Amino acid sequence: MINEMQNDLEHLIERTYQFYNKGNDDRTYFKKFEFSLPSFDPNLKLYW
Repeated sequence: MINEMQNDLEHLIERTYQFYNKGNDDRTYFKKFEFSLPSFDPNLKLYW
C-alpha cells in the first residue's frame, strides 16, 4: 500500500512539474526535487 501511495505521489509531482513548466522538456529541477524525497512521508507538504 505504501508503494502505491508513493507511486501516486510521484505521479502527482510529475504532473505538477509539467503543469508549472508548461511543457518545458528540461527535467533538471524535477530530478533535483526527486532526490530531495529520500522516503515517502505521509505528512509531506509541497511548497512551490
